[in-house]
Amino acid sequence: MSAAMLALPGLGTHLADLSGAHVVIALLLVLLSSLYLLHRNQRRSALSNLPGPPSASWVLGNAGEMLLSGEPGTAAARWLAEHGGTISYASLLGTRGLATTDLVALAHITRNAYEFVKPRNANALLGSILGDGILTAEGSAHRRQRRVLNPAFGPGTVRAFVPAFLDTTRTLARKWAGVLENGTRASYTLAKEEDKVPGAAKIDVLRGMNELTLDVLGTTVFGVDFGALADNGTRHELAQAYGDMAAAAYRLDPLALAETQWGVLKLIPSKRRRMVQRAHATAARHGAQLLSDARAALAAESKGGDGDSARRKDLLSLLLRANTDAELRADQRLSDDEVLAQMTTFLFAGHETTAGVLAFALARLAEHQGVQDKLFAEVEGVGDEPDHDTLNALPYLDAFVREVLRLDGPVTEILREPARDVELPLASPVVGRDGRTMASIHLRKGDEIYIPIYSVNRSEAVWGDDAKLFNPERHVAAAAAKGPGAKVPGVWGNLLSFYGGARNCVGYRFAVVEMKAILFVLVRSFAFAPLPSRPRVRRDWMIVVRPVVEGEEGFGPQMPLLVTARE
Repeated sequence: MSAAMLALPGLGTHLADLSGAHVVIALLLVLLSSLYLLHRNQRRSALSNLPGPPSASWVLGNAGEMLLSGEPGTAAARWLAEHGGTISYASLLGTRGLATTDLVALAHITRNAYEFVKPRNANALLGSILGDGILTAEGSAHRRQRRVLNPAFGPGTVRAFVPAFLDTTRTLARKWAGVLENGTRASYTLAKEEDKVPGAAKIDVLRGMNELTLDVLGTTVFGVDFGALADNGTRHELAQAYGDMAAAAYRLDPLALAETQWGVLKLIPSKRRRMVQRAHATAARHGAQLLSDARAALAAESKGGDGDSARRKDLLSLLLRANTDAELRADQRLSDDEVLAQMTTFLFAGHETTAGVLAFALARLAEHQGVQDKLFAEVEGVGDEPDHDTLNALPYLDAFVREVLRLDGPVTEILREPARDVELPLASPVVGRDGRTMASIHLRKGDEIYIPIYSVNRSEAVWGDDAKLFNPERHVAAAAAKGPGAKVPGVWGNLLSFYGGARNCVGYRFAVVEMKAILFVLVRSFAFAPLPSRPRVRRDWMIVVRPVVEGEEGFGPQMPLLVTARE
């Protein structure tokens, strides 16, 4: 699934907004690109010898099935089950891609992170929106940024954020309590008659998680109240700007991708580009002031200040401290633009992702009442103000979060390509179409690699015969002591949900503890159940996985549940 294919569902809509001349120019460029790709692929690729599904289309290959056939990750999972753990699929215009669940191959890719880079065009597009932050940096730039960022995301930092996680969640809990008491509408659609249950309310928990996680990030990243949970509906201008950037990033439309290849296309008017430019201007204005305020606070600290209580503990301040560490050479420090790009990246990577996972977590509790009862009993037995260590010492909460991230992680696949020709080792040799057994796969520079997180996290070789079932018990002490069947090269939980190697998610500790703190408050405050009308919720691919109610797609992502206040 090439980077360009990420945008195909929006092609018709976007072309409709362009003039005839612009369309002709764009199509000519696509034709030239096609001829180039055909010429490049006249050389036979080793991937052509691998087993795999037949191409569904010369133009789209199998990408249309990956994006539009079933829920995210399921098409590749089906092919891997049918053809073996290492396969080739058809991508754009006759090119071939590699998909593999082979753990030796995946360990090689994650361990050699700077030899397997992100697809250039998609990465350039994200960079044009988010700036040159950790998400888009490669090679030495990534190493330099990661060195400065690591201290800001260490265990001590996450430990200090727990009170903010708890307090912000209690704000949401009060808001939901008001919904239950006053009958306020808390979903895009009115409750059906069968969903009107005394003492309960239909609540779109995804909307709540979006508001909650945005306010958490405002407090922890900038030390600013974004106002997402405020009843008056007014959000901080900076939050709106970052929301516009995220919306643009999640809509990878064809023109935007083509602009990364042909800069002249930026001359074509684009509503999306204008929105991004306005958002950049707003973010730059507020960002400059936030940087100035943070530097002034750090200067006051260096003169003595009022002790540790006066130290700013938001990520922006922590990053500035790390960036001025005496051990860093001048060429290792981040520029102001790079610092602000990290802030944008944190919001992009930590908002929609965590909100979606939490919505799925609450839906899992609704569907598995026994799990919900057991989790409630555990968190109810703890004091109202658990610290970091207390949250991490709750075994069933930990097991539940692990299982949710295993099956409901926000990312179902990652794309990589070799920066040079390489030989990819395999644990399980694969028999090619020509009958030859291959213990490794020869990859050319730029070959597409599809890392199927969805499939690896559901692997029976790793998790046993019940790998596809939701079962937090597999992570509790007695079962976990046996260990999984195989070692996954992920940074956390024997999962690929936070990826692995040098390109693992820098904020994974933050995300895990944030989830635990939020669930701690919500499970103690409310009981969750499916709506009696049983709306069908499916998973849609919007760069990250989002829940959508069938028949209500026009309202966008949502997760409506029946919510009741606990006594």
